[in-house]
Amino acid sequence: MKILAFYTDGNEDAEFVITVDLLRRARIECLTVSADDKDFIYTSHNICTKPEAKLKDLSDEEIMSYDGLFIPGGKIGVENLSKNDRLLKIIKKFHDSNKLVSAICAAPTVLSKAGIMSNHKFTCYDGWESLVDGIYEKAMPYVVDKNIITGRSLNYSVDFTLQIIEYLTGSENKEKVAKGILKV
Repeated sequence: MKILAFYTDGNEDAEFVITVDLLRRARIECLTVSADDKDFIYTSHNICTKPEAKLKDLSDEEIMSYDGLFIPGGKIGVENLSKNDRLLKIIKKFHDSNKLVSAICAAPTVLSKAGIMSNHKFTCYDGWESLVDGIYEKAMPYVVDKNIITGRSLNYSVDFTLQIIEYLTGSENKEKVAKGILKV
């Protein structure tokens, strides 16, 4: 299994790192991708990171060879990602192909901008729900609805990621990772 982790300047540091870390612990290949093609990305708390790939360098065929995608929150990052037409098309194509689409915190707004949230249940950071065209599940740590997984906030990053792991690789692998981080 393999997943793309799209991010840009202003995305929430810990949501991004925790999710990528746990996916890799689960032996899920996770490629970090600069959605706006920068060599270095400064997260919401000004941590400088180096993405492993740039969106412009990935062909549509290569992108669609992945089993899912992940988008972290963070106000400025989410605003930046919402303006990326190619990313929005990729999200739509993944959804329409029944591939995993996951987003946490404010990032479900990006999924909504891509036009995939109508009639789907979701959770998100408090106050952002009005920007998502879907069925809001208030105060849920995460919500799984068909091929869409959403998480509420940084506080729920581990639970959110464990659901992604279970979705992609099964409950046994999820439990193994949970046990390894003492989440049992």
